[in-house]
Amino acid sequence: MEVRFCHKLFCEWYAAHHLAEHVINDDTILEGLNPFDIQYVFRFACGLNPEAAEKIIAYVNNLEDGEKFTILCFLEQTGRIETVLDTIRKICGNDVIFSGSDSKLLQRSTVQLLEMASSNDIEVTRVELYDCVKAVDLNLASLVLSSDIPFPNLSSINELVLYEDGKEVAIPRAQEIVNFAERCDGLKTLGQTMEENYPMTTTNERLKSHNVRNNEEEVTEL
Repeated sequence: MEVRFCHKLFCEWYAAHHLAEHVINDDTILEGLNPFDIQYVFRFACGLNPEAAEKIIAYVNNLEDGEKFTILCFLEQTGRIETVLDTIRKICGNDVIFSGSDSKLLQRSTVQLLEMASSNDIEVTRVELYDCVKAVDLNLASLVLSSDIPFPNLSSINELVLYEDGKEVAIPRAQEIVNFAERCDGLKTLGQTMEENYPMTTTNERLKSHNVRNNEEEVTEL
């Protein structure tokens, strides 16, 4: 009998079953696999077996540029709530990064991770937004990301930094960003970094008049 798969996704689904079964006892099998080439194998395996998910997430999180893929794997994870919360703590203990080049799925997934951290009182050390803030919606108390996904005011973020690549920040927008930050109850530091010599000036007492120099982070204590 000959069996044909019409789509690569079917192959990855069955491969994920094999990976989830064997990685529990021998996580060295991950070393020969590139998760960025077969991402659904890794993600499916995380959803199939909680023990496999722990091994896979730990492995991916240690890869170069693996932090974002870790978030996608995490959202597939099932199992005991404490195991899931431990994973959230590990991810949020490092910088959580958004980029304007991220897909809508990745931006939505990262926001979901932060919302889960906030609802479980897990501290998020630092969030960095690279050229991905499209607008500020104070009516909804959120930033609007480049994919139109809302970034809500969350109570668990300790430090929030916005990176703007050579953009001049108008006074009203700067004030809106500060107003948003003030609604994030646990936020201690708001920072902004630019790549060019653009002045950012506002009359808001929490963000005094200043110049932003090349690659130097401007910080406002809240």
